[in-house]
Amino acid sequence: MRYASIPVVAGLLNWATNFLAVKMIFYPVNFVGLKIRTWPEQPFGLIGWTGIVPVKAASMASRMVRMVTSTLLDVNVVGKRVSAHQLASLLSSSIPELLQHIGNDLKVGAALGLPVVQIAARRVAKTFVVGFTGQMQKNIHEIVDLEGMVIRAIMKDKVLLVDLFQKCGELELQFVIRSGFFLGFLLGVVQMTVWMFWDPWWSLALGGMMVGYLTNFFAIKSIFEPLQPVQVGPWRIQGLFLTRQHEVSATFSTFFCQRILTAEKIWEEILNGERRRSFDNLLTDYAFDFVSERNLVFYPYKSRQSTEKLILTVLPELRRFLSEKMQVICPYMDSSLVLREEINEKMVAMSSEEFEKVLHPIFEEDELTLILVGAALGFSVGLLQAQAPSC
Repeated sequence: MRYASIPVVAGLLNWATNFLAVKMIFYPVNFVGLKIRTWPEQPFGLIGWTGIVPVKAASMASRMVRMVTSTLLDVNVVGKRVSAHQLASLLSSSIPELLQHIGNDLKVGAALGLPVVQIAARRVAKTFVVGFTGQMQKNIHEIVDLEGMVIRAIMKDKVLLVDLFQKCGELELQFVIRSGFFLGFLLGVVQMTVWMFWDPWWSLALGGMMVGYLTNFFAIKSIFEPLQPVQVGPWRIQGLFLTRQHEVSATFSTFFCQRILTAEKIWEEILNGERRRSFDNLLTDYAFDFVSERNLVFYPYKSRQSTEKLILTVLPELRRFLSEKMQVICPYMDSSLVLREEINEKMVAMSSEEFEKVLHPIFEEDELTLILVGAALGFSVGLLQAQAPSC
């Protein structure tokens, strides 16, 4: 029983150490410990720990969104899927309300209330919406910082990235934990054999360190290697993650487009994001050209300076209107952009080398750290195990 306990304990404790190592990838989201000294984008402090994914959220999010924008989505193509005429139709019922607000601001509300004026104004407003939507589509990169938007969203709520990686790699993470028991048990048999013939006090500690190191090493490597399928007799061997490309593609695209890259978040970025000023300038310039070409301003707004002043007066009302009507616009945009379908389709078509980079960063960033954590925990457990027979 004394010797038989060695592989059993090795298996159980390596299951526990692998479980802890996997949790340390994601948690804690914020540093826990004594913040005497920490290092940028490093999970460990002098005394304490931050989850690897949360502490490296900025670089991981940047890498992920570059993959999305360079490989999975063409922002110019996607933006043109929105029909300007459909947007104008969706907003048409709200245009009288907008015109009334603008009229009140300009002290001409009574005039805009006349049926004949309102009909003409609504026709002009719909033309404006169609034309300005086209301008937005042509200048999409100037008014939407897609990479910055995603990174800021994730940095604001790092749990988003944690949840994304956990959902995409759920089976692989479970494998890392479960393999700890089986690999630990097998290596524990070797430990037991050595202990039967040679039992210095430090051998179990050293053996525990080796078991902790090797179990994490083999578990992590088997997730992504080999990249290409290898036929070994009747078995076809490939990295576990790579065999689930279709399943992971569906999970990634659904999560990304429901939680991170939604039409509502894109609109919020356009109206209030880092490139808000570019959007305001585009709206102001287009509005000035629009009213000037159609001779829509009369005394006392006939001069360029007065026209610009008029437009700047109206601009806040237009921004408020667009912000309030997101619930009307966004469902249509989500359905017309078909982001989830496109991301899923292109992820499925990725090569193994490209697809591996979807999940590998969470291990690659601190693969050695995770392996060494397993070794350190195994060493500590081995020391305790060595003392057990004498107690």
